[in-house]
Amino acid sequence: MISALLTCQEILRADEVLQSLAPGGIEAGAMKVDQQKAGCVEVLEAGQLVNQRYTSTLRQRVQVNCYAKTEVEVDRMTSRLQELLHHRGRRVVALPDAGVSVLVHWAQIIGGPSMGAAVVEDLKVSVLFLDLFMGTVPVPEAV
Repeated sequence: MISALLTCQEILRADEVLQSLAPGGIEAGAMKVDQQKAGCVEVLEAGQLVNQRYTSTLRQRVQVNCYAKTEVEVDRMTSRLQELLHHRGRRVVALPDAGVSVLVHWAQIIGGPSMGAAVVEDLKVSVLFLDLFMGTVPVPEAV
């Protein structure tokens, strides 16, 4: 299945620097407490999906939460997210679960980073909001 959340997840998982900053994992969906304590990035829906059937595109607002033990660690994660996502477009992203690749037309951070309130005591969380516009038709790996 082609989805904006899985596409964002795969963009982030492809970056070794972000993976080293988030040993608890990078996943679409809510993370478990032990993953949050280890330091992780969770990718969540944050608004209405706009699926343009006639142009084979979709646009989704995505919330990205970064969890870590210190504000410095969270700041490193969000800085890396901004480098990876803000004003970045026209890239092919492989979706292993779907067995296809899709074209991301653009990604833009539209809110944050802002420090949020972590549910787990002694954890810091920073929240970013991203607007992702992508195609829904599979494309070859090399475009």
